[in-house]
Formats: sequence, C-alpha cells, structure tokens
Amino acid sequence: MFVKEGRAGFYHDLISLPTPVRHLEGASKLRYEVAQISAGQEHMVLLSSAGHMYTCGGGSSGKLGQADGESLVQFDQVPLRAEWLLEEDALRTMHCVAAGKGHTLAATSLGELLVFGSNRFGELGLGQEVRNARAPMFHPGFRIYVEPSWKEGAEPEAPLPR
Repeated sequence: MFVKEGRAGFYHDLISLPTPVRHLEGASKLRYEVAQISAGQEHMVLLSSAGHMYTCGGGSSGKLGQADGESLVQFDQVPLRAEWLLEEDALRTMHCVAAGKGHTLAATSLGELLVFGSNRFGELGLGQEVRNARAPMFHPGFRIYVEPSWKEGAEPEAPLPR
C-alpha cells in the first residue's frame, strides 16, 4: 500500500505489510474499539464503538470534516456542533460511515445523513450551489432507517416515513 500525507495514519511513505497503527493503542485519542473503517482515495474514516468518527489523510475539499481543510497524518475525531449531539432527549451518535473519493458520509443513530467533502460532481447530493462542504452538515432530503439495538423483549420499530 502506498501512503502519502498520512492517508493510513502512518508517518511512513510505504507500508507493504499489515501494520498496526500504534497511535490508536493505549492512551490514544481513540478510546473505544474500532467498529467500522472506510477508505477513500486520499483519506480514511473510522467509526468507534461509541459512535464517534475519526479521520486522517488528505484534507482537501473538507473530506476530513475539519473546517480548516488541512491534511492529518494521525486519526483525529471529527468535530460536531454541540447542538447536534442532543435532540429530543436522544443521544445522536454515528451509526455507520463511508469514505468516497473526495467526500465522507455518515448515518446518525437518529436516521439523518451527515455529509462533508467535495460536491464538485454532486457526490453529496446538495445541488450545484454547494461545491464543497468543509464541515459536516446534515443532508436536508434524507432520513435513513437505522436498525434498533435489539434488547430482549424489545418490539421492532416501524421504518421512518418516506
């Protein structure tokens, strides 16, 4: 695997064998297990078991969710606006993530679609007015059905209306 600008969370230029990312161990910023990982052309996004997103790699177009657009050579948590974290007494966390060529998507635990990065070719589905979303934003037109956390005796929830 060729690595440039920390795209796999390493400082090295070439990694040809599976190698642990050492700064994710021990007293790192990532305090939970990795639940999901997705790789784009120039960046990676991790989802922790607690529902937090972490990104690293090339930061152009805002695909890392860092407003400054800088590249990151180590995984860093994607900052979310404080008012997004709580809604209707429910904790909003990330449910799943995906990295595209120049953009990142995340579905929240409340069924919302969070998008950031390049929209040059309409990747984010935000129309032609938005070229790049340098910070995470909610897509206004989507609600996603999120499987409930099954507990013993829990009743299944109805899908969200379309």
